[in-house]
Formats: sequence, structure tokens, C-alpha cells
Amino acid sequence: MRNGLLDGKRIFVGFDDAGTEGIQSFTRVLKRKGLDIDFYGFDRNPFGVRPDITIRWWRPTFLRKFRGLIFLLSLLPKYDIFHIYFARNFVHYEIDNFIFKIAGKKVIYDFRGSDVFDVEKSVRDEGKSSPYYHLYQDRGPRFFKYLAKKKKFIIEHADQIILAGPWLVDSVSRYDSIIPYSRDIDQIGSYKRSYSHREFTILHAPTNSEIKGSKYLSKAIDELRDRGLKVRLINPDRTSREELFDLINRSDVVVDQLLLGWYGGFAVEAMALGKPVICFIKEDYKKLVPFGEDIPIIGANKDNVGEVVEKLMGNRSKLKGLGKRGYEFVKKFHDAEVIAQQYEDIYNKVLSL
Repeated sequence: MRNGLLDGKRIFVGFDDAGTEGIQSFTRVLKRKGLDIDFYGFDRNPFGVRPDITIRWWRPTFLRKFRGLIFLLSLLPKYDIFHIYFARNFVHYEIDNFIFKIAGKKVIYDFRGSDVFDVEKSVRDEGKSSPYYHLYQDRGPRFFKYLAKKKKFIIEHADQIILAGPWLVDSVSRYDSIIPYSRDIDQIGSYKRSYSHREFTILHAPTNSEIKGSKYLSKAIDELRDRGLKVRLINPDRTSREELFDLINRSDVVVDQLLLGWYGGFAVEAMALGKPVICFIKEDYKKLVPFGEDIPIIGANKDNVGEVVEKLMGNRSKLKGLGKRGYEFVKKFHDAEVIAQQYEDIYNKVLSL
């Protein structure tokens, strides 16, 4: 319930292309409730989700920094709260912060994953077994030291720090809230269709196949097929949201990831369409969110995913029930109406600081 602090205030939200579905869903709810909130997004978004205001993708050049500065200065008179996704910069994180503070603006940073995940720690602890090992080798330690410095500065100066999930807790020195992925569950559910097919069909659509453990899933499915089991793996390139929903409908089970320890937005969408989801969930992470013990996801890792799939193939009659539980879970904990209220509470909180 609004307490009046947000009356007459304007909120900027932006600008992460990878999170546009979630941002759009909860900002739409807040707009309907009467909040003056605008979602800014890049024009390169591959998922076809339109922000309120589209901005051109900025190249990392001097011109980009100059344009970013002009853009930021133009926004200062318009907005009271700046809700920044994915640790994005207008100019440079230190310059941005200086301008925000001089102008008396409230600043929220919403960390989503690779923007703050401690890649160095993962590689140090797990070596070549880390899903980030090759990324670390390619980018080099200098790049990740810069990210660590940026993360430290942002955390020290932001009014609120939000995490997309508990897998990021070990990567930050402080956080104020964990707010899970937001989706318009009913809108996604309207795409639900029924298909019949003979082969047991698995959908896996990772944004990064190395980090999500795709090679282990492919190997496991190949081994099942070599044994004569009728199972098919669909692993599409990037598609539109409608095409992805169609593929989810045509599958028996969706596999999210097998390495990271938590589920993503793709898993939420699959559950919204009533499909069972396989994913590697770390037990310690469940303790960090109030819904941890309610998660209906089928647990599997890189070593046993083949066994898990085979058991499901032998119990296809149970898939519908698993799918129903998934839908009820995301409707309760991930629906945009629920998530919007959590963000509204955050906005009220920063204004009272």
C-alpha cells in the first residue's frame, strides 16, 4: 500500500537488454497503479520486447562517454530515483555516482549475474571445473580486477543493492534484497498449446552454453539414444519469445542449467507454460530465499542428468502434475503483480533514507 512518499516522484529504470522481459512486466504493473516510472532499454534487444523509451546501444568510445554524459544530465531534472540494472554506466561509475549525489538523487543497483559474479573466486576454488574457466582465460585477470573494483565502489555508494538470486550472495559484500525474476505469468500462460509426439522431447535454450553446462546434457542424451531410448534434444539458436514459447509447448521437459546452482528466467517461463523443469539447485541457496523449500524444479547436475531424464521418461504420466506445481509456484512467487509490490516497497524505502 502506498504511503505517499512516491506521490509526485518519477522513477528511471534501465537499461539492461537481457532483462527486458522482467523489467517491462513489473514496470507495467506499477504504471497501472499510478507510479510515474519509465523503462529505458537498448535498441539491440534480441527478444522483441519494447521498452517505454528506446536508446541506441553505446559503443565503448570517447563519443559514447560524451553522449552518455549528455544523456544523464538531461535525465536529472526528470527523475528522483535511478534504478540501474546490470551495473550499467552512463559515463563511468565514479562520475555517475558523483553526479547522482550532487543532484540529490536516490540510486538503486539491481545486480543480475555476470555483472557482479565473482569469476576469479569461482576459478580459484574450482579450477578448470569452473563454468567460467574459459571466460576467465579469454578476458584475463585485468578485466575481472576492474569489475571487482567497480562492484566494490557501487556497493559502497548505492542507496540500495538488489540481487536477482541467491547465487550472487557470495559475490557481494553487501546486499539489501533478493527479488526474483518477474514475469507476466498469465500473459505467458496464454501461449499454452497442447501437442502430441512419440519421442520424449527435451528443450534446452541457454544464452551461454558453456556456463549452463550444455555439453554435459548433450553427452547424456547421446548416451540414452545409443541405448535405444527414444529421446530428442532441441537446442535452438536465439529465437523470438513467441517461437521460444512454441518450442516449450512442444517439449516434455525443459532443462535450464547444470552448473550454476540456481534457475533463470527461462525456467520461470517454462513453468508458466506448465512444463516440468530440470535444473541444478544448490541446497545452501534455498535457505537464502523465503520460497526455497517450495521450488518444484527437478534437481539434476552434470553427472546425473541422464539418469534423471531416464526416470522421467519412465514416468511420463507424472509430468502433468509436475507442470501444474510449477505453474502454481511461479504464479505465487514470480508474477509481475507480486514482484512490482516488492519494488514499490524498495522505492518507498530509499525515499525515506
